[in-house]
Amino acid sequence: MLTIQQGDGQTLQLAGQLTSSEITEYWPQLKQHRCHSLQLGELARIDSAGIAAIITAFEPKPDAPLVLQGCSEQARSLIELYQLDALFVFS
Repeated sequence: MLTIQQGDGQTLQLAGQLTSSEITEYWPQLKQHRCHSLQLGELARIDSAGIAAIITAFEPKPDAPLVLQGCSEQARSLIELYQLDALFVFS
């Protein structure tokens, strides 16, 4: 299960799991939000499909990266493994 909540200003808070199982069900909700920052501290699990969904939904670019707050080591490792770290700022 995934919970999506608009936080302060341009921050979107995600909780639960962002995996291939949840993407299909929650994609319409995820895609409708615009933000500059994601709070991921309450995500119990994220997989490569979850990372791909974030990139597709929010379209970060090296000159306009997406801020990831509370990013787990697992997610950070996936991002670095796929050499996507230029698209994100970790805080």
